[in-house]
Amino acid sequence: MKPYYVFLLLLLFSRKSYAQNFLGISSSNYGGIHGVLLNPANAVDSRYKVHINLAAAGLEIQNNYARWNAPFSLLSLSAGTVAQKYRSPITGLPLWKAEYYKRTGVSKVKAYINSEVRGPAIQFSSPRWGIGVAAGVRFRLLNSFGNTSPNMGTAILTGTKNPILHSTNFEDETFMLNVGAYNEMYLSLAKVIREENEDFLKVGFTVKRITSNLNLNLRGDEVDYLIDPIPPSNEYQNIEVAKTSGTFFHASADTPPSFSWMLNQMTSISGVGNGFGADIGFVYEKRPNYSRERFKYKGSYVPDPRINKYAYKFGVSLQDIGFVKFADPQNVQVGTVESTDDFIPPATFYHLNSTNELIGDIEEVYDIDQTTYLRSFRVFMPATLVIHGDYLIREGFYISGVLRQYVLGKKKIGPVGFSGISVIPRFERQHIEFSFPVSLDQDYANFNLGATMRAGPLFLGFDNITGLINLGNPRGLSVHAGLSWGFNHKLAENAMLECPEPQRTKGFSLREFFKKKR
Repeated sequence: MKPYYVFLLLLLFSRKSYAQNFLGISSSNYGGIHGVLLNPANAVDSRYKVHINLAAAGLEIQNNYARWNAPFSLLSLSAGTVAQKYRSPITGLPLWKAEYYKRTGVSKVKAYINSEVRGPAIQFSSPRWGIGVAAGVRFRLLNSFGNTSPNMGTAILTGTKNPILHSTNFEDETFMLNVGAYNEMYLSLAKVIREENEDFLKVGFTVKRITSNLNLNLRGDEVDYLIDPIPPSNEYQNIEVAKTSGTFFHASADTPPSFSWMLNQMTSISGVGNGFGADIGFVYEKRPNYSRERFKYKGSYVPDPRINKYAYKFGVSLQDIGFVKFADPQNVQVGTVESTDDFIPPATFYHLNSTNELIGDIEEVYDIDQTTYLRSFRVFMPATLVIHGDYLIREGFYISGVLRQYVLGKKKIGPVGFSGISVIPRFERQHIEFSFPVSLDQDYANFNLGATMRAGPLFLGFDNITGLINLGNPRGLSVHAGLSWGFNHKLAENAMLECPEPQRTKGFSLREFFKKKR
């Protein structure tokens, strides 16, 4: 029995797609469509008239329990490039040794393995009309452990071969696993609602069609067990489970996950699970040189879209509001396990290729009556409050801050997010950019260092580079890359750069503040 099957299952899925933050590129004035996914208000007043994302992908791993101490990196483990000398000659999987990790003292284990593919997307921005539109598709695989006892976390991480787990009666152990694949087709609209003197305010809204053909919530509320090694080699172990109390919410199409399966999800408008989502946000900018950064076009003064105009800006967005409902008489199983005195022999939960196989093994071990299953359930998306700001140090040099606060409960079924805060110094020009995120992630517990580079249409970034280079016994990694292309604004032939007379206002009026752009 190898209970780290779940961990390996997540890694198997994560190899099919790649990080969720994209911090290094989404804070940029040249991030285009990626900035819209940070805050939908960024769809308007973009440096590009049209921005097209061809493809982008990322992988992110975070945990609060184990520090990596293996002779290979987390990135090589996730990508399946671990050297052969560190693999089992029988299974071909990386060998797990006690010295490969350092445990930290926590009461509950939390871990996140998230991957994302951003497919074709387009953004259009009109400075004359003060509007922006964006549309696209993205696929996310959101996996998490939570509410997991440290001993159970050790068993999941190292397997039941670990001698420190043997011949001990563990009682009242808990765990919770969430695995979910979600595809989003989204449309964003943004509008400038305030442009007067130095003040500039824009708002945006995104609507999403969400589909899913994979969702698993597996929860153990009370598990008592004993891991009994089989002599003489102790290569295999029996598990005697004195008590099990838990539930599972499972939905999966018949097709096992694969790269072609993911591509099919990205072009489908329906699945086993279907729902809707939304993002909403606003951005305020302070523009002290507004009178020198506008041009006259057909009798109206319009901000010059070719340049960055703010001394500082501040934005707030609420992301991932929404739900997915799973309902299918054959592909949805909601079950409860209340059992005592069970026995799990070796090779159970072994070489799993899908969540269907995992549920099948649970049904066999606990002799579950499938006629008792419920055939529908609902999950909520991981709603997150994002507060971000950007400050101009001097021409081309900026420093950004991004706060991400997850607002839902950690014990809910469905995708679970985490909070974090980042400071991002950067240098940007139209065709080249460097940024260096410094973050406290995983609910403000993990210190991460990153680096991102953009050269023309290509970008490559690491919101957390420590796991890539095995720096300081890391507890995660984050990598992303993409290819996109922007078409710049051009002034019309009859446009003239002028310095209009500044508009003066007396006092403060809420009605005046929200009046339409002139």
